[in-house]
Amino acid sequence: MFGLWVGCGGEAPMFGLQEGRGGEVPMFVLREGCGGEVPAGELRRGACGRAAGARCRVRAAERWPRWGVGDRLCETAAMEFRTATRLDVPAVLQLLADDDISRARGFGNAPVAEDVDAAIWAAFEEIDADPNNELIVADDKGEVVATCQLTFTPGLSRLGARRMTIEAVRVRGDRRGSGLGSDFMAYALNRARERGCRIAQLTTDKRRDDAHRFYERLGFVASHEGMKLAL
Repeated sequence: MFGLWVGCGGEAPMFGLQEGRGGEVPMFVLREGCGGEVPAGELRRGACGRAAGARCRVRAAERWPRWGVGDRLCETAAMEFRTATRLDVPAVLQLLADDDISRARGFGNAPVAEDVDAAIWAAFEEIDADPNNELIVADDKGEVVATCQLTFTPGLSRLGARRMTIEAVRVRGDRRGSGLGSDFMAYALNRARERGCRIAQLTTDKRRDDAHRFYERLGFVASHEGMKLAL
């Protein structure tokens, strides 16, 4: 079973791994609190033959195990969560355009104008050079299937707490509902802990009802009203 503490807000629902390729998959317990405790794993014997108490060898900074609910497949080797490179930018733009709300805003419906194209590349270069910004992708055997941007912000409020803002989250249409989104967010939250953040925050469009339920399942609370002003 898997339990994840999100910030200081409480515990998210527990997920159980049942059936995977080749039969039963290992089940594990993970606890991470606000103070940055090292995860403690408990693996029960499954098809891989590892004995109870064996430790997961996947390094969180490079990969995060994929887990499913019920009969979802458990895959740990192929998926890699990493920082995007220039070569990933076209795929990231495709993911950002693969969205009804984005299309309603006109994104992805026409060839990119030269000045807009230059602005996009300049934005990537700025993100890539900024140690407080990370453009993250999920790489499945060379295919970029998910993306998000993480911004780490120091502040004087909350006794100097550093916070992480999660933006531009996209999972490729054919991968939605597979458990990839949960894995991807678990990786993002682990990055926040590694960077010493005490709060993870995000905004989501009011029309995205499915996204609201998804984030609530992960433990996020709609505690603030987000506002935007076009400049």
